[in-house]
Amino acid sequence: MISENKTHLIFKAKTFGFSVFAIVDPKPTPTSITLTVEPEEVTVGEEVTLRGRISPPASLPISLYTVRPDGTVDMKTLTSSPDGSFLLALKLNMEGEWRFTAEFAGNSSYERSASSWVKAVAKPRMPVENIISLIVIAAATITAMLIIKRIK
Repeated sequence: MISENKTHLIFKAKTFGFSVFAIVDPKPTPTSITLTVEPEEVTVGEEVTLRGRISPPASLPISLYTVRPDGTVDMKTLTSSPDGSFLLALKLNMEGEWRFTAEFAGNSSYERSASSWVKAVAKPRMPVENIISLIVIAAATITAMLIIKRIK
């Protein structure tokens, strides 16, 4: 071996009838993934946006794992953009804490990596009866204020 860099071991040899050549043994490049979720709190039925980035930037398959509040796990596969970014909008259709992580399985050129876990909470919807009650109370309050003003 005559030299080594981040991705190759280089050997040099002379053979009869051939010129100097190099044999390379590529080493996979280390990677890292970041992941965020916004907003971190929604009402059941609303969407969150998962944004991530793999470094170094490359178009690579990313597995996005979702752990629902009932413990079931979903997996979606995305491909990052050439700048390494990826994005997914997801509707949270169940009350409780949702957890997410992104993972790249690795290949001959890049090492495996995974993001930290991030979470979002889906709060329950306000029941229709409560909304109607609030509207009735607001209307009654406004009516009472108008009547009091006319009396004075």
